[in-house]
Amino acid sequence: MITNVQSSVMMASVADVASNVASTAAVIDGGAPIMMAPAPAGTDEASMLATANTSAHSADLLGTSVAGFMELARLAGALGVVDASVTIVDTANGAQFL
Repeated sequence: MITNVQSSVMMASVADVASNVASTAAVIDGGAPIMMAPAPAGTDEASMLATANTSAHSADLLGTSVAGFMELARLAGALGVVDASVTIVDTANGAQFL
């Protein structure tokens, strides 16, 4: 089986993933302060419990978002490494097999 990797296509994929990472970072950065500071609750026990519950769910959502962000960043790096590796091997093979 022959695999033909086009460097320009691979790097376009890296740029696309990096763009997604930047967009995700902007959304997380913009939403985190709003999500972590819910509207003040009343002084009764139920209101305080609801506020604490909302904050806990917000923290969980932000944690999940950050994990997804890190996974996207890792994918962009992996695609870049694959492109560099393929380029190195193609260059070596081109020099070896004229």
